[in-house]
Amino acid sequence: MNPQSQSTIRDVAREARVSVATVSRVLNDPQRVRLKTREKVLKAMDHCHYVYNALAGSLSARKTTMLGVVVPTITNPIFARVTKGIQDYAAQNGYSILLGNTDYNEENELHLINLFQEKRIDGVIFNGPWRSAPLILRMKSTNLPFVITWQKVKDKDVNFVAFDNFRSAYHSVEYLIGLGHRRIGMIAGKFSISERALLRWKAYRKCLGDYDLPYEPRYVLEKGYSFSEGEEAMAYLLDLPSRPSAVFCGNDILAIGAIVEAKKKGLRIPEDLSITGFDNMEISAFYDPPLTTVAVPAYEMGRMAAKILIENLRGESSKPQQYMLEAQLIVRGSTARIQKKQPAFGARPSAESKLAVWLSDDR
Repeated sequence: MNPQSQSTIRDVAREARVSVATVSRVLNDPQRVRLKTREKVLKAMDHCHYVYNALAGSLSARKTTMLGVVVPTITNPIFARVTKGIQDYAAQNGYSILLGNTDYNEENELHLINLFQEKRIDGVIFNGPWRSAPLILRMKSTNLPFVITWQKVKDKDVNFVAFDNFRSAYHSVEYLIGLGHRRIGMIAGKFSISERALLRWKAYRKCLGDYDLPYEPRYVLEKGYSFSEGEEAMAYLLDLPSRPSAVFCGNDILAIGAIVEAKKKGLRIPEDLSITGFDNMEISAFYDPPLTTVAVPAYEMGRMAAKILIENLRGESSKPQQYMLEAQLIVRGSTARIQKKQPAFGARPSAESKLAVWLSDDR
């Protein structure tokens, strides 16, 4: 056959000596075709220089085998790990992904949802949504199946894969208290754009209360998600008349920025100041000093979210699936027992029992 001519599916069927329907199944649902037959059809396609128009085929089948993935920022490596988990599982099951970045902006998120509908995307995974409540209402008005990652959703009809942001943050602060720290600051993400940041702040405040430590608003700063903002926040904390001896940061990027600023001011980490992060970015293990942080099951969240969505699309699961994965505090060199004795603010309570009671409330 002339390579310059445009071959058709009928040409491929004739070359492979199979029906047109068999060629169509190889293109659109290869699992239903025996391996030997698939190989014969693929060989015929190569011989005929046949190029499959995937878009036209998907439109006729009303499916694109394309998943939309929404991320709040592409600059934070932790969201890349979730996306990698999504993409790996999707590729293994014949799906591709279309990635959209919102810059923590609700209007951008809504625009992406509309775009995905126009492109006939089969389903959507939200890799850290802007705010879950308005998003769920919007998604329920569409026909798009979707999965939310990173945070628990109260709606029993919504698929999600998450971990306990509150408990993980609580244990980080509790660990610092166990090292003898009594003046503990927090550099948090912005509560207005991240429910996760708000939960981590609530955990910080709850843990201080459980250990009879005062909550000092001046010790808490809301920042964005950049190294420079971590530096700015730490500069402010170090200028306070009675600075913290430890700082719990809402993510590793802020924590590393905070360490940079502390070193500029001549402080030793962790001898003079303990700092913890959140996310366990790869760089956190290799920084100087290595960062104590919370290891988030990012890749696993992505794979599981893709699995839930694809099972839904294939009709293999009709019930909502909701999973809470485990996060773990990783202790490294950025934290240490306090060198100077600090004033005590009360006897240690039974924090675990108080935490258990609080966690049973509806957050």
